Amino acid sequence: SLKLRIGLTATPLDDGRPRRLWSQLDLLSPGTFGMGYRRFAYRYCAAHEGEYGGLVDTGSSNIEELKARASFLIQEVTHTESHGQLPATRVQVVWLDPSDQNRPAAMKRVIAAAEKQALKTHSEEDKMRALEANLMEASSRKRKYVVEEVLEGLRGKGKVVLFTARRQDCEDWASRITKALQKEVKRGNFRNKMPDVWWGHGGTDDREREEMVVSFRKSVDGLQTADLAMFTMLPWRPGDFEQWKGRFDRLGGRPTLLKVVLAKRTYDEKISGILAEKIGPIRQFLAAEQHEGLDDQLKGIA
Repeated sequence: SLKLRIGLTATPLDDGRPRRLWSQLDLLSPGTFGMGYRRFAYRYCAAHEGEYGGLVDTGSSNIEELKARASFLIQEVTHTESHGQLPATRVQVVWLDPSDQNRPAAMKRVIAAAEKQALKTHSEEDKMRALEANLMEASSRKRKYVVEEVLEGLRGKGKVVLFTARRQDCEDWASRITKALQKEVKRGNFRNKMPDVWWGHGGTDDREREEMVVSFRKSVDGLQTADLAMFTMLPWRPGDFEQWKGRFDRLGGRPTLLKVVLAKRTYDEKISGILAEKIGPIRQFLAAEQHEGLDDQLKGIA
């Protein structure tokens, strides 16, 4: 019975796939894109029956047609318009050659067991465990480069933030950074004062997280005042990438250099390829100037 429906979102294609648009378009204009999802999926998501049953709808098709139809419902506010008055956040993708990487953490048995279980069950949960194990191994290869970049930023009295997609990886990086800083303090750097180090994730105790937030606000005035932000592990959804990056595109902030660190000949190559592939439909459907050239960088082309 509503006469007017307004939908607001910063990430309409948060995982880079048209399937995410169905619920939004059907909510704004019920029935306009069909009375059921399957017809939409076959037309715009290159859908097909899965090998083990179910509908595989992770592709994209007829995007220009979908864009034309959706233009009667959607008005896009471009990144230039929405972020024109905010500090510039530069994104730099750094690919580490094998010669610049550390020896990986001893995870061969963990990875082998996880992949064997995923092949046996074909369950999404087991596939995710195998993926996480491979990403953790890739992340462990970046120790030397990332730690040195953090120390360099702190020596220049800057503020540095590390992002990762896994809880265990978060704890590992916190330990590595803390140990490196302790060595620097013993050498007489940082005026013999240990710089503040905060870390946390979804499993951190609520009280501890609140205390960390209060201390962080008093000391650094928010993430948007960071000089350097580093992604040590990539998310595989463009929407997550935008959410992470959006922590620094804020009023009252400063220009931030955001480095995405990837290791060649590791699982990073697969994940970066997946992310680059998902950015394609977004750029075809939206203006998405913020992604200009990013897909090529993630593929190691630029």
